[in-house]
Amino acid sequence: MAETSFFMASKAKLWTVVILQLLVIACGNEQAFHVGGSTTPAPAAGAQDNSKNPLMGWVNQEMQNFQFSSMAAKDTDGGLDPKLQDAEKKKKVIVVAADGSGNFKTITDAIKSVPAGNTGRVIVKIKSGTYKEKVLIDKNKPFITFYGNPSSKPTIVYDGTAAKYGTFYSATVCVMSNYFMAVNIIFQ
Repeated sequence: MAETSFFMASKAKLWTVVILQLLVIACGNEQAFHVGGSTTPAPAAGAQDNSKNPLMGWVNQEMQNFQFSSMAAKDTDGGLDPKLQDAEKKKKVIVVAADGSGNFKTITDAIKSVPAGNTGRVIVKIKSGTYKEKVLIDKNKPFITFYGNPSSKPTIVYDGTAAKYGTFYSATVCVMSNYFMAVNIIFQ
């Protein structure tokens, strides 16, 4: 359910930016573009004074972000951050299986095995099953991927409640590092 709402929000945001760009193109002049009948024109690309019209500040920022991501997609190196490019060249796979058939029985133990200051992509392949543990990925352990079987997704559950732990500490999985990814995993 969380996956669906995230992707729906991303699609909605993308379509909003695309529609706004089409309106700007249709007008032929960014300065002639008006929102909601406003008499305030959209700021020129890169304009910073949006204190009188916060909506236009948001629109301008989103258009710049979209244009930047479009340019990055055309980039010959794929638009990837240089640190990420290097990390993807140094992949390591470790396996978590509750039954003991992998490198580790718990996700927490697998994360503990990743060295602080890690510079290579670590794919934590999590076998099917339910893993009842509170997982923390500290900020000094970047480039970690949780990967589950698409036909039998593993579930990570802890049952931490805000009443017991407080809102901030009630998360089942807490990721503080950069470049984290999760594929085919159920978080509860």
